Amino acid sequence: MVDLKNKYIDSATYVVTFQTNEKIRLKQADAEKAFGSMFPNVQSIQTNVLDDYDPNAPRLIMQDAKKNLTISQAAAQLTLSFKSSSKPLPEQLDIIEKNINSFCLAASEFIKEEFIEHQGFIISLNYKTKQTQQEMGEYLFKRFFCIKPYGEVASTNFRIGFKTSDLLFINFEASAYEIRETKIKHGENKMLRVKDIPITEEGYNLKVDVNNRPMFMADSKSLPYIEAGRSIRKQMRNTIENEIDNFMGFTNKG
Repeated sequence: MVDLKNKYIDSATYVVTFQTNEKIRLKQADAEKAFGSMFPNVQSIQTNVLDDYDPNAPRLIMQDAKKNLTISQAAAQLTLSFKSSSKPLPEQLDIIEKNINSFCLAASEFIKEEFIEHQGFIISLNYKTKQTQQEMGEYLFKRFFCIKPYGEVASTNFRIGFKTSDLLFINFEASAYEIRETKIKHGENKMLRVKDIPITEEGYNLKVDVNNRPMFMADSKSLPYIEAGRSIRKQMRNTIENEIDNFMGFTNKG
């Protein structure tokens, strides 16, 4: 059904939230100093969003071909993107860990630790398969739902969250995905309908979200910022390496 050798990380996102700073756009030079080593020869971009607009809207951006940093009035977020055939999963995890370690250290330089609130880590994985959308929907329904179907399964999205004994939230979201791609020649003015664009990849998507909101809500000071981040990353790596295939009900054979 699913060849686990074709499993890969589509993207990884790490978020550090902090007390709202309405003048964060004025810290552009500080952002470049703190995060500059992660984006060599890249200048930050101001989005020119008004100070009294949504505090979660990005005010500063730094990006290159493989990663993107956004800073709002309330959070700094790093996103790493991968292609399906780029690197094997263990190597992807090592790359993610290296970049997130650098990001967390830079974030504590940019925003002092006493202003930092909680952290979150999201990894999106794809399990490529030759099954149809209908077959994948049926599988997810049988795997995660214990209700009588009302007819043919048209779409399936399963989400569940847990709170661990060490005050972390871990959330799972499973669904089916498809990737459609086409090439348009330069200058070509052509209307395309989605259903006419060829499907180049299909499979199961699993999002894993680990965060320390329970620590923050409990006002727990038992784990400082750096240690809390390590706890989150340790939980995520163990989950990806040892638990997700069983969660999805996949065996070691395709």
